[in-house]
Amino acid sequence: MKIAKESEVQTYRESTGRNYSQKNIQFPRILYNDSEVRVVAQMMLKLRDIPYGISRQHIVTYSLMKGLLMFGIEGRASAKGEMQQLYDRQCFKPVSYNSLRALESLIFLTKKKDGRIKSRYCANGNPQQQWMETEAIMITGVIEALEGRDVATCGIPNTFVQTELNEHDLNGHRTIMKIRGRLVDILIEMDSEYEKFVVTRDNAAVLYVHVLLAL
Repeated sequence: MKIAKESEVQTYRESTGRNYSQKNIQFPRILYNDSEVRVVAQMMLKLRDIPYGISRQHIVTYSLMKGLLMFGIEGRASAKGEMQQLYDRQCFKPVSYNSLRALESLIFLTKKKDGRIKSRYCANGNPQQQWMETEAIMITGVIEALEGRDVATCGIPNTFVQTELNEHDLNGHRTIMKIRGRLVDILIEMDSEYEKFVVTRDNAAVLYVHVLLAL
């Protein structure tokens, strides 16, 4: 992501008359008639119902195993860097296996336009939540387009991992996740204490962890 220099920001402010550092910016209020509202609603329904199989993206992501085959040493270094951030932030702690129900952990690798290998680690939340509501994002996107607004995006390292979770929910349950295979080896490289919590399931190393930060 390109970060604008202060001179570029100033030039933009002077050319547009906008200064987004001011908290009292007033955007013009636009009222929609019934016909326009129906069009927006129809667009939302179309976007919602598009099958995932025909979606398009320019960046291809790979599972860990395929990513390691594709990117080799660079891929492993990227995966280790992602895990290192989670470890440094104390995102989870190992727990002993005793018939735990656990979420699967996922990590995806991709090659960015600048050639860097990027990894993204997360927990598979499907067992907890069977659907993800994207209507709010779509609605704001349509409104921004219709109103001709400027939209800025930024990247925050480990975005979700900035949020602490309650160690137990109202029913006393914890969020437990299992880590498999190569990622277990990477974590043991970082901290040998993890090794004593590793168990073998289906001929693969498995580590169960208690998730303390949002994934």
